[in-house]
Amino acid sequence: MKKDSKQLLFENMKKINPEFILKEDYMQEVAQPKPTRLDPITRKRVMKDLSAMPDYFVGIPIEEIDAVLNKNGLLLLQEDNTPWDGLFTGAEGHAQIAIGYLNTKTQVNGLDSYTPIENSMLIMTWYKMQSGKYEIVTYLS
Repeated sequence: MKKDSKQLLFENMKKINPEFILKEDYMQEVAQPKPTRLDPITRKRVMKDLSAMPDYFVGIPIEEIDAVLNKNGLLLLQEDNTPWDGLFTGAEGHAQIAIGYLNTKTQVNGLDSYTPIENSMLIMTWYKMQSGKYEIVTYLS
């Protein structure tokens, strides 16, 4: 039986990278990238989801931002590559937070650790307006 080109490509990619998978999302098949690089399709999906969020919030919506990342297989990371945990203060500010793939989880000294993505970070700025609401701008670098 003759194999089609998709099947041959899949088998060859599996030889190169045993963790290779095919995603059925967006009506096309794409290879999952190396864990340390953010692929353009995931970046596009995250940016689309982030841009769909409102611009103004009562507080800084880090949980909602993290949920967008999680939905796309990513998470926010601390400097030690453990899941991000923190808070933001001040009427205005700027943060750059590392991100990683959820599927890179390992245990280091009893803590969950993830491989950080080298070519992208979450960039977030906030400004508290006179109304008391925060204007939030987020994107992936």
